[in-house]
Amino acid sequence: MLDTGFTDELAARTQLLGGWDLEDRGVRSSILADGRKIESRIHRTRILWLGQERVVYVRDLGHRPLLGFKLLHATRITLHPDEVILERLESALPTT
Repeated sequence: MLDTGFTDELAARTQLLGGWDLEDRGVRSSILADGRKIESRIHRTRILWLGQERVVYVRDLGHRPLLGFKLLHATRITLHPDEVILERLESALPTT
């Protein structure tokens, strides 16, 4: 699920990520959209995202996976009835 209100990168039950190399980074607090404060375990891992390897942090929120804004930033998302297309927006990235 895409969640533009979820400001981190990924959320998933870590049981679903059994084959991933997860580095436990402890417990962190989060504030949900309804104002509740919760604590969740954080894991660091590497993923292949839009053709490039990147380090991300995964929150174990105990529900279905979410792609958050930090992961989706500078990405064009096109939804069709039978497919989802993700494209990197180079022009949205900072220039040096």
